[in-house]
Amino acid sequence: MPDRRSRSGGRIRARGLWIALPLALVFVAGACLVLLPGTVLTRGRPATGPSPAVAAAPVGVPDWLRIPAIGLDARVESVGVTAQGTMGVPTDPRDVGWYAPGVRPGEPGDAVMDGFMEWSSGPAAFADLSRLRAGDEVDVDLSDERRLIFRVDRLARFPFNQSLPGLFERGGSPRLSLVTSSSRWNGTGYEDRVEVDARLVSTTRTTPTPAPTTPGPAPSGSRPPARSR
Repeated sequence: MPDRRSRSGGRIRARGLWIALPLALVFVAGACLVLLPGTVLTRGRPATGPSPAVAAAPVGVPDWLRIPAIGLDARVESVGVTAQGTMGVPTDPRDVGWYAPGVRPGEPGDAVMDGFMEWSSGPAAFADLSRLRAGDEVDVDLSDERRLIFRVDRLARFPFNQSLPGLFERGGSPRLSLVTSSSRWNGTGYEDRVEVDARLVSTTRTTPTPAPTTPGPAPSGSRPPARSR
């Protein structure tokens, strides 16, 4: 999917993490630095069998994240592990970051995406993440022109320096976790994070397949084709 946005440069400090960009120095509040368990840094345990009802066996990687309930329509960046042992963050506050060394959306296990809650210029991609409720739809568009449709199971808050059990987990039914910082600022940093858990419910195509054409009835008065002898 083509990029619809321009980017501004800068070298940005996001909650202790420096992100290299080309131009000015800007301090950013609202970054979400997710601590990675040791099992994740070693690529986790072997995956168990997927749930046969909803496993998508995806080939593509996530390109776009859409959440109609909060009006989110964001590009997905692939991120990895920082030198501090945390999950990387997107380079553009309007984007979200997908943990590429982990589970792909639609695969067995927990695919994880993070994003900024706010930026120096105002609200960022996950500014309204905490407004989601159980049953809300979350759509992930893949590079292979498939759309994965998830439904929110729960929203949880937890201390900023901790991770919830099951985050980054491999195996089990396909799940999606969306993580950002909360709005609780204690004067030096954010006190906790917000996590939204969702489960895969269906898969569709982002580009509808044209319906096959069928020949219409012969015009009135037309003759049938001559037979060969």
